[in-house]
Amino acid sequence: MRELQKWVSIGQVIGAHGIKGELKVYPLTDNPKRYDLLESVWIFSSQSACGNFFIEKVRYLKNKIILKLKGIDCRTEAENLKGVELKIKREQCLTLPIDHYYYFDLIGLFVKSTEGVPIGRLVDILEMPANDVYIVASEEKEFLIPAIKQIIKAVDLKNGTMTIELLDGLLD
Repeated sequence: MRELQKWVSIGQVIGAHGIKGELKVYPLTDNPKRYDLLESVWIFSSQSACGNFFIEKVRYLKNKIILKLKGIDCRTEAENLKGVELKIKREQCLTLPIDHYYYFDLIGLFVKSTEGVPIGRLVDILEMPANDVYIVASEEKEFLIPAIKQIIKAVDLKNGTMTIELLDGLLD
C-alpha cells in the first residue's frame, strides 16, 4: 500500500509587501483563490515545519498573493520568511471531480498494462494544449503516455498503480 503525501505546498514566499508584515507569495496551486477558503497555513523551512499561522487577510495582485498572517507584523519579520514554503495538510486539498487527480498523487505510480505487463514508474507530467502527457520511466527507457481515456484505464492511488491500454506503437 502506498502512503499518500502528508503535506502539500500551495505557495512560496518571495518577499515582503509593504511595512505591516504582509507576505508576497508565488502560488503553487492551479486555484489561487483557494487561499480564501483557508483559516491557516503551515510555514516550512528546509522541509521542517516552523509553525501554523492563522490567515488575517488575503489579497490578489497580478499573479501573486498578498498574505497577512497573524503574528507577522513588520516588514523585517516578513522579509525573514523569504524562500519558505506555505503548506497545508493533504486532507485540506480541494475535492476533485471523479477521474481527476493531483499531479503530486500521480508522480511515482507504478504503471502496468491491462495484461499486467510492467511498464515503469510515472516520473513527470508534461502539460500540453490537447492533454497532459505522462513520462513513464523503466530501467532502460522513457515512454510518453498521453493522458487520455482511451489509454488510461485505471488509477489506484491506494495501491500506487496506474493501468494503461497498450495501443499499437505506444511504447515504440
